[in-house]
Amino acid sequence: MKEIKELEPQSLISDEGFNLIQVIEKYIRFWPWYLLCLIISGLSGYLYLKYSNPIYQAKSSILITKEDKSILSDFSSITEVFSSNNKVIDDQILVIKSIPILENVVDKLDLDVIIERKTKYSRKNIEVYCDKPFFIQKRFLNDFNSAVTFKVNIIDNNSYELILGEKKKIFKFTDNVLLKDKIIFNLTLNTEAYPLLSTKEFSVTINSLNNAVLALQNDVSIEPAVKGVKNSNSISLSINSTSVEKAKDILDELVNQYFKNDIEYKQTISEKTFEFIQNRLSIISDELSGVESNLEQFKTSNKVYDVLEESKMYSDNSMSNKQALNEAELQLSISSMMLNEVKSNTTNDILPSNIGLNDPNIANNIKSYNELVLQEAQYRNSVGEQNPERIALNRDINSLKENIKNSLQTLQANNNLLVKNLKKQDNKFEKVLTLLPSKERVLRDISRQQQTKEALYLYLLQKREEVAISAISIKPDGKIINQAYSSGIPIAPQKSKIYLLFLLAGLMIPSGIIYLFSLLDTKIHSINDLEKLSNIPILSSVINTNKPQEVLLSKDDRSNIVESFRVLVTNLVFSLAHIEDKKSKTILLTSTIAGEGKTFLASNLSSFLAYSNHKVVILGMDFRAPKLSTYFTNNTSKGITHFIKDNSLSIDDIINKSSVEGLDVIFPGIIAPVFLDITKSERFNMMMSQLKERYEYVIIDSAPIGLVSETLAFAPFVDMCLFVIRANHLDKRMLKISNKLYKEKRFPDYRSILNGVNMNVTGYGYGYGYGYGYGYGVEPDFSVYKYKPWKKEFWQFHLQKIKNMKK
Repeated sequence: MKEIKELEPQSLISDEGFNLIQVIEKYIRFWPWYLLCLIISGLSGYLYLKYSNPIYQAKSSILITKEDKSILSDFSSITEVFSSNNKVIDDQILVIKSIPILENVVDKLDLDVIIERKTKYSRKNIEVYCDKPFFIQKRFLNDFNSAVTFKVNIIDNNSYELILGEKKKIFKFTDNVLLKDKIIFNLTLNTEAYPLLSTKEFSVTINSLNNAVLALQNDVSIEPAVKGVKNSNSISLSINSTSVEKAKDILDELVNQYFKNDIEYKQTISEKTFEFIQNRLSIISDELSGVESNLEQFKTSNKVYDVLEESKMYSDNSMSNKQALNEAELQLSISSMMLNEVKSNTTNDILPSNIGLNDPNIANNIKSYNELVLQEAQYRNSVGEQNPERIALNRDINSLKENIKNSLQTLQANNNLLVKNLKKQDNKFEKVLTLLPSKERVLRDISRQQQTKEALYLYLLQKREEVAISAISIKPDGKIINQAYSSGIPIAPQKSKIYLLFLLAGLMIPSGIIYLFSLLDTKIHSINDLEKLSNIPILSSVINTNKPQEVLLSKDDRSNIVESFRVLVTNLVFSLAHIEDKKSKTILLTSTIAGEGKTFLASNLSSFLAYSNHKVVILGMDFRAPKLSTYFTNNTSKGITHFIKDNSLSIDDIINKSSVEGLDVIFPGIIAPVFLDITKSERFNMMMSQLKERYEYVIIDSAPIGLVSETLAFAPFVDMCLFVIRANHLDKRMLKISNKLYKEKRFPDYRSILNGVNMNVTGYGYGYGYGYGYGYGVEPDFSVYKYKPWKKEFWQFHLQKIKNMKK
């Protein structure tokens, strides 16, 4: 017999090992509750789908492209805001979802106004987007942050009834209506949709522009179309809505506004450049006119006509020097103009790009400066002034602007130095030309000024034409890959998933309740529970019965409980078979606490041993709360305590004949409030010796061992101790008492009996099994109704199960 370890309360509550079949059987016996919950959850899922508006998804995609380099690229695309890296794609996503663009979308599609109607049968609200019954023109008088909802009941094609709360008033279409001193609006009937209306009652909600924009910003989802690819320039847009057409219109309009915004930025750059060139042309034109007028006046007054013939006298070196001097002076003039433009640019405006400077670094810096200015203009519409990225961007702009100014100043200084050197060289040539008349020298100076001004004028004319042509051909740096589209199949709610979720809830709710009760349940219910928590050998189990507990069972009874007592007797006889046949067997029945059916088992066990032709005597050894008299009649009015105290009494004076042949009863006698150690009395030893000589079985009904200690005093006189455990009554943690006694071997032979087991509980029989006694069961029981939900007893039967679990 293996040794048992003492179990602590925590380990007694937990199960050891896992048996899937037992777990399934634990839950499946409550199948009516599962069926009821599944029906309720299925009906709830149906109602949820019936009263939920379907949600559709629309998608669109665009590609961010770069313009090809051409002769017009300097002005047609001063800044390239798009590049093939993820950071730039993220910036463009931020631009698409910027408030100015979304405001244009909301205003264009009237997304701040929602018109709804109720369906005919389900009476749920659905939005009316296509074929609106009327159009709304509105104007906000002051700050408006909260939504206003009112009802419109169309009376005829001329008038309607407006309902706001409990107030009702009739208006004509196109009448201006003041609502809550915040909104002025008027309704215009849609004459095309009016004859087709199935209902004439509508609910109208007017949101503030800010709330509508924020709602749209949350609804629109924008992300890179190809995730995980660094060089992908495509962007995917999606939105969910109860209307397919509305979702598609929103995405198409959002893309259109995005491209329109891009074109407007480029047009702004072109206009700024064109304006700058036009202003410079006006100035150069006036200067050129003055130079030409001076030339004409000089020629006229000095009669100088054949300048070309005389200029042939210039040497080749002089001509090269003159050309270099002209070029240097041109560069000096352009750098001076650009420097003045940079100094006067205090508001971070676009600078003219590539107007003829030979220094490529300055041209690249101006190009980078314009890119940053355009990017800052985009951020200005989407983020606040305190945004870290915007602050950093402004810092870069100022730094780059300062670099440009310094570079122009350096270039101007270099050009001044170059012009000075070239003039020195020109003076050398002038010494050679001293023989020429001074008039000719003055003419050459005027001609040189004319050539310089004329070259600059022609250059600016060319650039103006390039800018004008570029402005006509402006296009967005992107194209649409897919127009907004939708499958037309709702993405939510999905019937299969909704039904699955509700059905799972229908399974999980009763399972959770049962599991919760099982966690809170500390009672022993079945043989399986007892086997997991104790190593004490189990003799048998006795099932629960609806019969009164204070009567003896008849041997002719064919009920299941009688069959369980027959099995108990058989197992008991077999367990005591090792004792010599002629020797009497003494059996003590005890329990942990009162109320476990100890006296009931002792009385009926004695009677069934007597039914099997054994001579049996049952002793009432519970001196504090005896219950043996409820099963047997006390004819002698004498008991064990009388026999021990009165030496004149013989054993026959305290023996009572019972109604069962072969079964005698000895009652406790006087009820003692304090236990007297009667086992040390010679009279008690004499009584036990005489009883063992007369009877085959001596059954002792003792007190609960968990409450009093006197039961242990009978250990030397017994051959077997039967520890009675009542199902659905004893706390699992109380088993440590019996486990400790078994471990310490306080009795020669120690067995347990599980009393009051429900037949419908898995594992109710030990050596008894399922279905034993079929054909014999005549005892009425609610279990016959457990497959008949239409019967009242069906619900009483399963409610009793729940009550048993709570116990």
